[in-house]
Amino acid sequence: MTSQLPTIQSLTANKLLVGGKLTSAAAHSGSNKPKSRGYQKPHHAFWLGISHVVTQHRCLASLQASSAVLDEAPSSPAAPLSLTAVLIVGPGVLGAYLGKLWAEEHPEAVVVGQTNTSKNHSRLQALGIRPRLKEGAGRERFPNVVFCAPPSGCDDYEAEVKAALKLWDGSGTFLFTSSAGLYTAEDGSACSEDSPVQHMGNSERTDRLLKAESAVLGAGGCVLRLAGLYHADRGPHTFFLKQGTVQRWPGYLVNLIHYEDAARLCHAVLQHSGCDEPFQKRVFLGTDGSPLTFQTMIDATVASGCYEGSAELVGPEGGSKGKQLSNAATREALGWEPKYSSFEAFMSQGAQDFYKSSSLF
Repeated sequence: MTSQLPTIQSLTANKLLVGGKLTSAAAHSGSNKPKSRGYQKPHHAFWLGISHVVTQHRCLASLQASSAVLDEAPSSPAAPLSLTAVLIVGPGVLGAYLGKLWAEEHPEAVVVGQTNTSKNHSRLQALGIRPRLKEGAGRERFPNVVFCAPPSGCDDYEAEVKAALKLWDGSGTFLFTSSAGLYTAEDGSACSEDSPVQHMGNSERTDRLLKAESAVLGAGGCVLRLAGLYHADRGPHTFFLKQGTVQRWPGYLVNLIHYEDAARLCHAVLQHSGCDEPFQKRVFLGTDGSPLTFQTMIDATVASGCYEGSAELVGPEGGSKGKQLSNAATREALGWEPKYSSFEAFMSQGAQDFYKSSSLF
């Protein structure tokens, strides 16, 4: 699908004039805000229908404005939008890192992060992303669009996704990040990209995602169903440590993927790695491929020596055993492998990642 690429006004608004040359605002952001090590709720629509762990992804209201930098940025004439331009709707913990990767891989590209509020826009700028508010967005269309805002941030999730689809020109890839919680398996059995998913009407939460997926696939976009997301200071491990006593069965199987690996997977889809043409109407699955029990997760966390306290899992065994996710088809299609091969490996190596070392999160 091809079309005449439109123009976007002031595509270099995220540049500063230094010594007579345009340079990245990220290089002059100098953000040194101390990072909070306090508990944060886990991310995304995680373990939908199978877990009581509350997971939210604060993409749409996550980034603070640095209006002084934007106001002082030099104006530029309208320019054609390159094929590497990308719009990230809901650039929070996952989307912001994706934008960073894309800006580093394509320094010439326009990388825009669209949010509901101007909170923490300075973080996006520091990562090489140009922030903009949804209310100030025009009708400019992008060759690549990633929608990674959670259902919890929208009154009408399907409508928000459809609005984002209107910002895609169809020449590249539209990617919607969904949840592996849609898969029906709950008996501890294996589950892959094409395994059965929930039916409409089973729950309001899954209906929201199913409707959004249908809209995206119907328009030619792609879906990436993600397992439980985590990084050093965010995820089910920190949630359980905060609770102390947890009413969950220790033997329940959980599937995880590190935020960095999830972002790299999104990046691989946009790059249509292993394929000459952009992907369309494809469903991918994001997981590290190393399922583990809740008890093993907590044991690995405590054994790392990087966290205070512990958690006692006291829930009885029930009918739900979890599932064992495998994304062999996704790996083969994209040539992708996770940097963090498993949660246990991540913890045994000292639980170090970009989020822990950066002062931006």
